[in-house]
Amino acid sequence: MSTGAVYKAIPKNSFGSPSISPLVEAVKIGAKQEIIDWLSTGSTNTLENAVLPGFKLIKAFKGRLIQRGLNPVLSGSGPALFVLADSYQMACSTARIVEEENGQAYLCWSL
Repeated sequence: MSTGAVYKAIPKNSFGSPSISPLVEAVKIGAKQEIIDWLSTGSTNTLENAVLPGFKLIKAFKGRLIQRGLNPVLSGSGPALFVLADSYQMACSTARIVEEENGQAYLCWSL
């Protein structure tokens, strides 16, 4: 889906602006659990409602990652997801699951 198609697919009444104040504060003080909690609210990316129905594979990956206790979030208008993992081991095992299902996974570190 093009970005334009994504925006056209969103019902006008579903646009929102999630409060990022808790996220900003958590990042400032390095509160990893608070960042993860904010990501788990499900209101981090308004575009998910338009993108996920058109990308069954991404929706399925998101469900599997949630089952593993992770909080995947759509990156921009998609079709990529990102997650924060508690450990390198968790990140590697999650990447392996994605790749075993013909997805692509990239491990990244935040500084």
